Amino acid sequence: MPEKEQIMARAKQIIAEQVETEPEHPEQIGPDTPLDLEGGVDSLGFIYVLTTLEAEYGSKVPDGVWNDIHTLSELADAILKYRTS
Repeated sequence: MPEKEQIMARAKQIIAEQVETEPEHPEQIGPDTPLDLEGGVDSLGFIYVLTTLEAEYGSKVPDGVWNDIHTLSELADAILKYRTS
């Protein structure tokens, strides 16, 4: 089973590779950094990061939960909580 820290690290990697972000160094995004404000992840970027993590970690986060995810920590918690495999 993946650890929360592994999921957060992978999310930061996805953000760095695929999402146009401010600041220029997404690796500096901490567990409690708001992804949309300080992390520079817009709504489409968030969907990309979330669905990529869902596919990689065998999770299916319900659509109704998406609006409650604002930080890397909350994102990793949701991926772990809604694992399907």
